[in-house]
Amino acid sequence: MSKEQDTPKDSNPTKTESIYNVYGTDSNKEVDGVWIPGAGGTQFLLARAGGSNQKFKSLMARKMRPHRRSFDRGFLDNEVANEVLLRVFSRTVLLGWKGVFDQNGKRISFTIENAENLMRALPDLFRELYDASSDQSNFSNLESEEIAKN
Repeated sequence: MSKEQDTPKDSNPTKTESIYNVYGTDSNKEVDGVWIPGAGGTQFLLARAGGSNQKFKSLMARKMRPHRRSFDRGFLDNEVANEVLLRVFSRTVLLGWKGVFDQNGKRISFTIENAENLMRALPDLFRELYDASSDQSNFSNLESEEIAKN
């Protein structure tokens, strides 16, 4: 491959960005979690759903084992799949929260049971948090590298 083929035509040869800056993640963030802002001043401590989060991977595999045959054949009911994901998420990805209140203004303390109940009651919140926990950019190693350089 020639030098011309290695460099995209629109790239600036004096300023290169490592692919690791774009896709690299911090395994500590993936396991220990990062605070993600939510609506109304809430904050959610999320580990990564995947990546270095072995707890998520192993519990998901274990909880899906009884459903493997249905899943492989494309017959797994969406409600069953969602419930498995919700339970695994509440135990291995959602690690805490701040500023979460019920309809009457009473603070909801973080427990696995409360997390499962809240995710069932507010499926759009569950989807939003799951999406954030799956987004590699939330676990980027850039900030960690920038701190280490200074």
